[in-house]
Amino acid sequence: MDHFSDLLVKLCPDSKIAADVKCKRTKTKCIIKNVLAPHFHSKLVDSLKRNTFSLIIDETTDVSTKKELALVTRQYSPELKNVSCSLYELIQLDAGNAEAIFQSICKVLERDNIPLSNIIGFAADTIDVMFGPHNSVVSRLKQKVPNVFVFQCICHSAHLCASHACEKLPQTAEELIHDTYNYFCHSAKRQAEFEKFQAFAEVEPHCILKRCQTHWLSLHSCV
Repeated sequence: MDHFSDLLVKLCPDSKIAADVKCKRTKTKCIIKNVLAPHFHSKLVDSLKRNTFSLIIDETTDVSTKKELALVTRQYSPELKNVSCSLYELIQLDAGNAEAIFQSICKVLERDNIPLSNIIGFAADTIDVMFGPHNSVVSRLKQKVPNVFVFQCICHSAHLCASHACEKLPQTAEELIHDTYNYFCHSAKRQAEFEKFQAFAEVEPHCILKRCQTHWLSLHSCV
């Protein structure tokens, strides 16, 4: 954004309006945060009050010391006649247990006067905190909204299935993937030799990928 005003002048040299535009990083941030965000959030809240919707939640898994919970809504808009997803809220959590997560969700919905009964669908990661049979977010939600339809994360389920299947394979197969990446990752010379070999063999160039435990199904990409 620091170069946007200058770019407009170059693109529209004869325009007085473009020449008068003064909007760099700080001003753009203030416009988005203090003008656009409240406007669109208000429109979303009004829609959630009047219509049923599905709620999709996910906790942050980064290295930050703050735990955050993202709330995304998915609903059909009678006005636009389409289905859309919108970021509703980003909540800071004091704890990551089921009670803390559920109460945080209820608190923001009550703040905006959105009936909990408007939730017809719920989706989250397939973990005990979210989907446990007795002490989870879903068990608490079903006490309030008995007919809510719950969706477990397909990617997470596929990852769990693949992980259990891989346990039947020899451990040396996964170790080979780790060792192959470690052999090439810190040596520019070895990477260059690998590129030359691929060119000699007339195969499509490949990049050696790292097996990442936090990235679902990354083992498939490495293979």
